[in-house]
Amino acid sequence: NWLRTTIVALVTLLGSECSPHASEAPHSGAPIHLLSYNLLFRGSDVRSSLNMIEREDADVVLLQEVTPYWRQILLRRFRKRYPHRRFAPAGSYGYAILSKYRLGRSEILRQRGGPPHAQCSPLYVPGLAEPIALCNVHLKSPGSVVRRKRPWAYLKSNWWLRLRQWWHIQRWCIDHSTRIVAGDMNTPPWDPLYWQLTRNLQDAYRLRHPNGGSTFPVRSYPYARLNRFLPIWPWLRI
Repeated sequence: NWLRTTIVALVTLLGSECSPHASEAPHSGAPIHLLSYNLLFRGSDVRSSLNMIEREDADVVLLQEVTPYWRQILLRRFRKRYPHRRFAPAGSYGYAILSKYRLGRSEILRQRGGPPHAQCSPLYVPGLAEPIALCNVHLKSPGSVVRRKRPWAYLKSNWWLRLRQWWHIQRWCIDHSTRIVAGDMNTPPWDPLYWQLTRNLQDAYRLRHPNGGSTFPVRSYPYARLNRFLPIWPWLRI
């Protein structure tokens, strides 16, 4: 089913030096089911999005583009299912984490007063000796630069901004041996960040949809796919 393959914009499990194979899988019980989803507050299909989240019944849900309106809807629909919640509603750079597992104090990451690019929180999974560093990310979009046909200098600046945001997220995670970073990376195949990520990770969507396609229930632009990357971890199901 196409919808099931479109829910994750990025999943990376980071060991030392950003390698997905750098540490042993920490969870020996049932798999952790993770769902990451950009709600696309302008043009989203609310009913389809809510039904998809309910149908997946993930252990942890990471949402991007969460507005105050979406916060009310999510609380009304999922308050009992997800007793642990962290909201930072702010339109196109709003976030939410819904979890069946306990969450620690949430921190919003941003650089030099710019829009937030990540919502990070410790995730306490039963059976683990220490919490997982969990980051819900939404990096700077290249859309406005590409659509307005900006000069090369603007595009290059846009690339480096995403790289700096990514490095900032890694610094937050550095003290945790187990890390999950998921969300909307906004990185096209020509982006230097995409090259860095695909050294160790596989673009799962490209494997199943080499010719592109829709990424989520949407009524308007954007309709093209986003990139997803994931290593093979038997204890994480997406």
